[in-house]
Amino acid sequence: METVGFVGLGNMGGAIAANIGAAGYPLIVNDLNEEATRPLLESGARFGATPTEVAEGSDVIVTSLPSPREVELVALGAGGLMSGIGSGKVYVDLTSSHPNTIRKIGEAFRAKGTEVLDAPLIVGKGGIRERSVQVLASGDRAAYDRVKPVLDAFSDTVVYTGELGTGTYIKLAHNLVRRGIGLAIGEGLVLGAKVGVDPS
Repeated sequence: METVGFVGLGNMGGAIAANIGAAGYPLIVNDLNEEATRPLLESGARFGATPTEVAEGSDVIVTSLPSPREVELVALGAGGLMSGIGSGKVYVDLTSSHPNTIRKIGEAFRAKGTEVLDAPLIVGKGGIRERSVQVLASGDRAAYDRVKPVLDAFSDTVVYTGELGTGTYIKLAHNLVRRGIGLAIGEGLVLGAKVGVDPS
């Protein structure tokens, strides 16, 4: 079974990594807040002192980070994944990021023999811990087929969406639609209130 490296153990990342570990995958974990690694270490995961160390010890590397800035820093910055990757590894970013960011990383990583996937998430009502998650994966198809069992370990639906960056575009469109619906509902309630309709 492939060793999975995981960087970014916040509310989402910690739960995702726990589900991957529960599926039997050996884990190497890292977070700026070392306390966030404790539950996983107590469950048998190993600690990687830096993203470089995580990448060196992993077959599949996963990140779940706050924004494109952190993704680029962890992937390409000093002590980052770039210094630890090599031929035959696969990198998967779960962050709601930017297509240009993941494509920049993809170009750099492929030059060292590591394939890259972006796989942003749509979380359902059941939440991350209950695996109520849809994964929108894109990138090299063979790399996707290889890591799909890892994605299945923390989700209930995995969709392959095409070339690198496509999954992120779909997630951005999804966010736009959701926010648009929310704004429309708000406008409707205001309109109703103005003409005397009880919002309840």
